[in-house]
Amino acid sequence: MRNIGGRTIAVLLILTTAPIFGQTTNNNPLRYDPSEFPQWARDLRRFDVVTLGAFPFAFFTATFFTDTIRWSQHDWQMTYSPWPLKPAGGYETTDNEKLNVLGIAFAIALGVAVVDLIVINIKRLKNPPLNNSNAVIKLTTTEDEE
Repeated sequence: MRNIGGRTIAVLLILTTAPIFGQTTNNNPLRYDPSEFPQWARDLRRFDVVTLGAFPFAFFTATFFTDTIRWSQHDWQMTYSPWPLKPAGGYETTDNEKLNVLGIAFAIALGVAVVDLIVINIKRLKNPPLNNSNAVIKLTTTEDEE
């Protein structure tokens, strides 16, 4: 193996320290202006977030209630009890039942998002944004006062 020469070390040192002495730029992202996106896109994003946020709670609720219904249909035998009460070796759900629970949970999450969208739109219709003609405080110049 050859010895690394002084020139090689100098070139590597320059290449590794060059970004330190480079021009500085502002890499901070700009804040979004609310008017940058149309209202339907913001509503769609909110609908998506509410649906995904409600899904875990809807899944737990759907699982608990379907297990409770199955338990009541089998004369309250402990083998069919829902999750917190289920003994070891209790009833295991089939793949079809798991798909049904997922479908129910997804429907509940979509329902929550639809209700949220309706409530937000009703609030938006009741309180439209102000424009300059409806402003409570109006700016005047000194020319207007004279």
